[in-house]
Amino acid sequence: MDPALRADRLGHRPARGVGGPRGPGPGGGADDRRPGRQRRWCWAFFDRESPRAGLAAIALLNGLNLALLREASRRDRTAAAALAPYVAWTGFATALNASIWRRNR
Repeated sequence: MDPALRADRLGHRPARGVGGPRGPGPGGGADDRRPGRQRRWCWAFFDRESPRAGLAAIALLNGLNLALLREASRRDRTAAAALAPYVAWTGFATALNASIWRRNR
């Protein structure tokens, strides 16, 4: 479950202006598309068994993650610090995905 939605269920509001259920995200709601992009990567990589499609999907996800991190760092440093490990993780997943794709060409 998306951390912003989980926080909302616990009665916490998302960080100021960073997005989530109570506000628009950066770039017109880029963070609102992030969970869908993450699901697309999982579908492309695992269900389709296509590292190439997975790499394309995660590249889009990385772009959204970086836009969200950039906007969060402008508005709320604490929110940006909380997002940084996720952005790093998807970067690592991209490197693994690219390695698998290269080895299976």
